[in-house]
Amino acid sequence: MEALWRKQVRLGIIQGMIYPDCGTSAARTIETAKQVMLDDFFSVLVVGRMEDTALAAVKLMAADSHVSLGVGAAPVILGGKHNLGNLDEVARRAGVEALKKSIDDAYFLGAPFIELLDGAKTYPGPRNEQQAARQLVRSLVELCRYSEEKATGEPVWVLLETFDREIDKKSFVGPSKLAVEIAAQVKAEQKNFGLTVDMGHLPLIGEGFKESLETLKEFLVHAHLGNCIKDQTSPYYGDSHPGFGLPGGVADVAELTEFLAALVGIDYFEKKGMPTGVPWLTFEIKPQTDQSPELLMVNARRVFEEAWARL
Repeated sequence: MEALWRKQVRLGIIQGMIYPDCGTSAARTIETAKQVMLDDFFSVLVVGRMEDTALAAVKLMAADSHVSLGVGAAPVILGGKHNLGNLDEVARRAGVEALKKSIDDAYFLGAPFIELLDGAKTYPGPRNEQQAARQLVRSLVELCRYSEEKATGEPVWVLLETFDREIDKKSFVGPSKLAVEIAAQVKAEQKNFGLTVDMGHLPLIGEGFKESLETLKEFLVHAHLGNCIKDQTSPYYGDSHPGFGLPGGVADVAELTEFLAALVGIDYFEKKGMPTGVPWLTFEIKPQTDQSPELLMVNARRVFEEAWARL
């Protein structure tokens, strides 16, 4: 495999995960964004909702450091306890309205996408699956259309990320097969839509890397690199996104190599028509108690470079 991975992919990190306190103040948002931008391993930073003063400062720093920005809207969904597939129409609309500000932020920042989940604890049960799917498609189409209406050039894309259904987030989407069914319906109406997959979620969903990526490949636009803990005795059990190779986690160099090989197998790194241009891979890793974010970023760098060298 070509050792110069920079020719084929841009690597990023999610600010709100590596620095969980980044939203406590505008100053902390700016400080932690700068910390990531000073590391030339990462050329992408995915940010969340922030104060307007921080938004302007982060945009300027990204331009100065030649870093691209994405917008992660999952905290908006989770913090507001929204459900984009809600059978209650008023509640569904509230979720859509809450996410429009994230699209506005993406346009201000020059970000190519926002990414989101349908919600937490949103699985409606077998009897209501079809109705919830229709509601979710409706929400996603509305968000894509809102984005398209704001565009003066290429529109910001809306990306739906798959999460577990039974262990942690307990989201409706969910299994890769369902994600593809939803995506096909949205894509039939709006072109600025795609899917995000997280390697740290797939063990919780109960899917193998190759199996999932083969299913998702037509609609896959973004991938997260990460870990999870399946040991039920651990205080970090579930979707806690520990660093690679840490106690209780399921992913290290071998697993990342397997995931990257599965991406190679579906031609992800040659995929055309991506809103990001060159495909992006974004680390979603979170410090556990007393862990250093900076050391976890070095962990990610070393594990990625070793895994890539094994391809």
